[in-house]
Amino acid sequence: MFKTFALLVGWITLPQSIYALQPLKVAANAERPRIGIDPVADYVIPIVRDGGGYSTSFFLSNRDSGSLHLAVYFVAADGTPLSLGIQDMGPTTAVPVELAVNQSATFQTTGESASAVDGYAMVFSFDRPATDPGATVKIGLFSGQATFMKSMNGVSVEALAPISSGFETTSAVAFDNTGGYSTAIILVNTDPYNVTDATLTIRDRSGNMLQKDDVMLTPGTKQCISLATQYPSTAGQTGRVFVSGSGPYLTPIALRVNGTGGFTTLLPWSIDSRLMP
Repeated sequence: MFKTFALLVGWITLPQSIYALQPLKVAANAERPRIGIDPVADYVIPIVRDGGGYSTSFFLSNRDSGSLHLAVYFVAADGTPLSLGIQDMGPTTAVPVELAVNQSATFQTTGESASAVDGYAMVFSFDRPATDPGATVKIGLFSGQATFMKSMNGVSVEALAPISSGFETTSAVAFDNTGGYSTAIILVNTDPYNVTDATLTIRDRSGNMLQKDDVMLTPGTKQCISLATQYPSTAGQTGRVFVSGSGPYLTPIALRVNGTGGFTTLLPWSIDSRLMP
């Protein structure tokens, strides 16, 4: 399974706490415009699920002119390190991956968590193998994504969780609560020290405001909000949720579920803060 890259297996000790890494990504971001995938600013995989029929697969590719030393950190919804079983590796809170030029990597959770767990992941590039105590974060050009899958009645349903910006503080995402569908918006605050207040402005497809609310995200945490449950005015409606964050760190995405339990993600798009409603 791991023939095209070097995966360092076993229990690992990475050189830096994830709490020391985000400021370096802020400097790298440097107010870059967001147009599609940004190989410098993107580092958050906002949906990771395991257990209860779920498993998650990860895909990483080296887009750089030299070798890359990457590490994928797993974080629980409450902001604490999340230990997941990885196929051919065992339980761990982080996976280091070595990629030579043009190489790619794939690895998958076992789905054997004692109960269903939901979290997110962060991917960082280092100046040397991530298991080296002297390793420090550096800019590396890579692409990544994950897919999370659930087996139901002999059928596996799978959806994309792209690697995303941790700095998407002005954005919008579609929602659909019609015809048996329901939509949940997922918000991740990767800031390890500060609360982020996310303002949600929900409009129907005609542009009429249905709801406006503030959601507090404590440091490092993730929230999943069912729109129809939390905001009954969105029941039977389609439209957009505009998201504005008070701090520099925020990652939104939405999940649409149909009446059979099948699901897909709805991806956000960046908007100019001057256009926020």
